[in-house]
Amino acid sequence: MALFLRKSSFPTRLIDPFEPTFEHAAPAYRWENANARAWGIPALLGVALLVLSVVGWVIDPAQFYFSYLVGWSFCLTITLGALFFLLVHHITRAKWSIVVRRIPEAMVWAFPILAVLFIPIFFGMHDLYHWTHHEVMDPASPEYDALLAGKQPYLNVPFWIVRVLAYFAIWTYLAYRLYSLSLLQDVDPDREIPAKLRKVSAWGIPVFGVTVAFASYDLLMSLDPHWFSTIFGVYIFAG
Repeated sequence: MALFLRKSSFPTRLIDPFEPTFEHAAPAYRWENANARAWGIPALLGVALLVLSVVGWVIDPAQFYFSYLVGWSFCLTITLGALFFLLVHHITRAKWSIVVRRIPEAMVWAFPILAVLFIPIFFGMHDLYHWTHHEVMDPASPEYDALLAGKQPYLNVPFWIVRVLAYFAIWTYLAYRLYSLSLLQDVDPDREIPAKLRKVSAWGIPVFGVTVAFASYDLLMSLDPHWFSTIFGVYIFAG
């Protein structure tokens, strides 16, 4: 069993927590030159877009951070959608989605990469989030904002970073549990594995809902802290 589920090394673990198993598969199920075909073109495209992003940052850093946040949030919501698909699949004991389950399972392991790609947003917080400006919280400043000052216990940089890290820790743990148990099911006929997947999904669904809602408040709604909506998290989830 360990032969099939060997954990990969860092930094490969950011892409897949387990080593490839195609060498153990029957010849009919092997994809020859898989690495070159699967990674070559996307890698070149990624490098080209990275260079383009650096150019955009040099020309207009403030606009770059907003554009980057939009693109990053788009990728995040797709990954969250894949995670919710898996949670619902297991909790409902769905049968039709088994044949496509590997696709969302591969997608959910984007959380570690998205966490790394969050770093530019951290450095651009001052441009993105008005509540990070010290003067709006200082009563002696002419730019003092009483509304933002009232939200300071929640909207402050240390607490905001802790919350974002907590979101990604929870999402990554859910993704890892669902993915690893699913792979184990391929090589182990233990009938308890589906039950374990359902148990993870049972507590994962409410936790998923809460974390997605609060993440949407922190990452997107706080861009304009004067505006608020109790249903904004539902908009993000539904989208």
